[in-house]
Amino acid sequence: MTSNEFIISKLQSFINDFPETRVRYEHDKLSDTHFVEVVPNEVYHLNERYIAWESKMFDEFVDQFPHENIGFISDDALVGLGNVDFELKGTYFDIPYFSFKEINIIETEYLEISSFINSMNYHTITVSLDNNNRLSKNKTNRISNFGQFEILPKAS
Repeated sequence: MTSNEFIISKLQSFINDFPETRVRYEHDKLSDTHFVEVVPNEVYHLNERYIAWESKMFDEFVDQFPHENIGFISDDALVGLGNVDFELKGTYFDIPYFSFKEINIIETEYLEISSFINSMNYHTITVSLDNNNRLSKNKTNRISNFGQFEILPKAS
């Protein structure tokens, strides 16, 4: 099996495991480097399953083809693909991808509140649904149905 065949084989199984992605492969003969581009960026940078897959793929490639090079990039890389040899799109690639990684947008040390017009107490209310999409009892706030929302103060 050639290195090109090895990579294409791995990418064909990859797209089944990561249907929300698109992969493109190019062998740059000038630098003798195989490039694999994975998008979207959220998968490439944040998805732990993908990161583990890439690490394993890299190790297997180097073991089988020790005199060749392989690199993984995403579409935000400084280098790009010029002559794509192979491309696959997963069945969910065009559907927006959401990452559930929490990101701190505002650092509290830089937050300054200069004045208040009115001061109020705020309470967090959490409502959850059971598996049948019915309102379930929230043990934290003891809210069992929407009728109890009527006791909340009305906005002026």
